[in-house]
Amino acid sequence: MSDSRRKGIMHFHSRASFDCLSSPLDILRFAQRHGLDFLIVTDHETIDGAIRLRELAHHRGLDLEIPLAAEYYTNYGDVIAAFIADEIHTRDFDQLIAEVGRQGGITLLPHPCRGHTNIDYVAAHVDLIEIYNSRQSVVDDRRSEELAKKYAKPVFYGSDAHLVADLASAIVTLDKKYDLKTDLLNNIITAETCQKTARLHVRFSQLVGAFRTGQLTQLFMRKLLRMIGRNYKS
Repeated sequence: MSDSRRKGIMHFHSRASFDCLSSPLDILRFAQRHGLDFLIVTDHETIDGAIRLRELAHHRGLDLEIPLAAEYYTNYGDVIAAFIADEIHTRDFDQLIAEVGRQGGITLLPHPCRGHTNIDYVAAHVDLIEIYNSRQSVVDDRRSEELAKKYAKPVFYGSDAHLVADLASAIVTLDKKYDLKTDLLNNIITAETCQKTARLHVRFSQLVGAFRTGQLTQLFMRKLLRMIGRNYKS
């Protein structure tokens, strides 16, 4: 990448998330192959993935910026906290926003059209809004973009990769003017790649999550009952 531009991936997961098996080493190998400058890994409910990725990158002497970040579930839905210093434990949306501010971080709204309530309130109080998500429909991407325009929020493109193979689903670039956090808040982000995650990969991550949380049997029974219901109706 040129000295005037940064290239990286935002909003993706490592094996620190319950529904992902991607190892820090495989993620770093991907970053090296694609000449990335930054990685914003956002594991569910924990900054452990970002810590491990940062430590391994440092150990291997890689020039990669990896801010501490996580995707936290709140009473209004998922919110990403990035550039924070410590784990955030509250799951109250307003308290989380305040805590991120105290830590000098920023908040990002992932997949606005999936799993959120009180969305206008949320959109008004976060710093950036995701207008592209590789696991979200094109229709929902458009609705997300309209939401960002409504509240005049900076935007970003999210990979939301749960497999290393899907990391390239949204690689972004932006001008290098100040530090990464400031540039994300003030620059126009360009999507270098935009490709939707294969449905099979989404299903696989769901199976991984069900297995690692001990809910595989419940998931199988729900699928079986749906199939029986469809056959009965037909």
